[in-house]
Amino acid sequence: MAVFRSGQWIIQYSSTGQVVYVTFGLSTDTLVPADYDGDRKTDIAIFRNVVWYILYSSSKQVRIQQSGLSTDIPVPADYEGSGKANIAVFRGGIWYILFASGSSMTQANFGLSGDMPVESAHIGLPN
Repeated sequence: MAVFRSGQWIIQYSSTGQVVYVTFGLSTDTLVPADYDGDRKTDIAIFRNVVWYILYSSSKQVRIQQSGLSTDIPVPADYEGSGKANIAVFRGGIWYILFASGSSMTQANFGLSGDMPVESAHIGLPN
């Protein structure tokens, strides 16, 4: 379980009940936790002003990735079945996904402007 309060993640491990506090982000950030490094643990991550900040649980390294526009809706998920969440945003009926094998965003048209995206690791978009 976890909560976010004023830039601090408060996490209780299910296996031990231990509570840890991690300062990462600002109170105005959009939270985008997911398993970005494929270790089967959720990584702490935020989206702020078109920049993703991801704290990998496996290495404690921070990845900084610019992606999208400030009005985009972040929708991270494992869109390619690699076991790692992809950075992705939704904008006006178009999904923009950064696949691990590429250096640029792949576009997938699905939905209309005004739709709300539904994140899912089972969409299976081609890369």
